[in-house]
Amino acid sequence: MISEKQQLKLRELHADGHSVKDIAETLQISQPTVRAYLKDKNRGVVKKENLEQDYLSKQIRMLLKIATSKEVITVNSFII
Repeated sequence: MISEKQQLKLRELHADGHSVKDIAETLQISQPTVRAYLKDKNRGVVKKENLEQDYLSKQIRMLLKIATSKEVITVNSFII
């Protein structure tokens, strides 16, 4: 996976007409990686739904831990 900054530069260079080889050399990544990111516009993008699902999963795990534990956990333990 490449950084967001590299992704933006990759797309900028491509829009300017640079070849896959030139982009790969400039960003010091492989040509197949360049092709993959150009082919799939959503590659490396974190979708909002995934972030929400991760958050909910963490909260559910916390609730399950509380339900199965004899430990006292305060409301402040939850991330809001």
